[in-house]
Amino acid sequence: MIDCHIHTKFSPDCNTPPEAVVRQAIKFGLTHIVIADHMDINGATIAGGGGDLPHNAAKYIQTIQDLKSRYKDEIYVSLGVEAGYSSAGAKATADVIKNYPFEYIINSIHIVDGIDCYWESYFKAQAKIGRHRDTVYNRYYETIAESLDCPYPYNAVAHPDYIVRNAPYPNKIFEYSEFAPILDTILKKMIDQDKILEFNTTSYITPLVMPQIFERLYKLGGRKICFSSDAHTTERIGDKYPLACQIMRDIGYKYWTVIQNNKTIELKF
Repeated sequence: MIDCHIHTKFSPDCNTPPEAVVRQAIKFGLTHIVIADHMDINGATIAGGGGDLPHNAAKYIQTIQDLKSRYKDEIYVSLGVEAGYSSAGAKATADVIKNYPFEYIINSIHIVDGIDCYWESYFKAQAKIGRHRDTVYNRYYETIAESLDCPYPYNAVAHPDYIVRNAPYPNKIFEYSEFAPILDTILKKMIDQDKILEFNTTSYITPLVMPQIFERLYKLGGRKICFSSDAHTTERIGDKYPLACQIMRDIGYKYWTVIQNNKTIELKF
């Protein structure tokens, strides 16, 4: 079992000690985890605060590296970071990343046009300027497409259904065909750039969206995928892992792609 996206108290929206994450992952039988706390440098913040990154990056890195060494015989602990993309903060994010030895960098989109699209305020602001479901969703995916050319290295692209989680629309769930042009642009570029797409189970309310995205990735020739719970509590580590494996098998995938000791390897389901 793997889990390539777990948060700790170094994120502003999580209170879990890093060692508790590692010990619980071992208890659950995981063999590879990525601790990837939030780093959103953009003037806007997530969950009401900026968290401990980047200004406390040195302590974060030392903490995770210590756990990596201490538990190396029981589990592979990868030092990761979830780098929230914004055009305004991209250069500053690049400056932090180049100065620290992150093993696994997740490229994620929370902020669209200056507001975190997790919150009701984002959708209200969009409605005020005449943007509704289709335009709002398309704008989110345009921002993901833009982020793929960010000025810093990254390994994986996070939660492709983030915009759907708290969307207020009665028909919030969509089919791939509705946004095929921009989604195809994203997936083709990810394949060209050799990036990993994460199957994120934070709020698996979108059984139609996620499998269709991965089905299309597979048809386009993409094979680099990973499992991510995006857990913010120890109870959610590895959440819905069997379901994710079955969905991926049904599509045709056989392996998770992970980074270990700076090498890309495939782990069979």
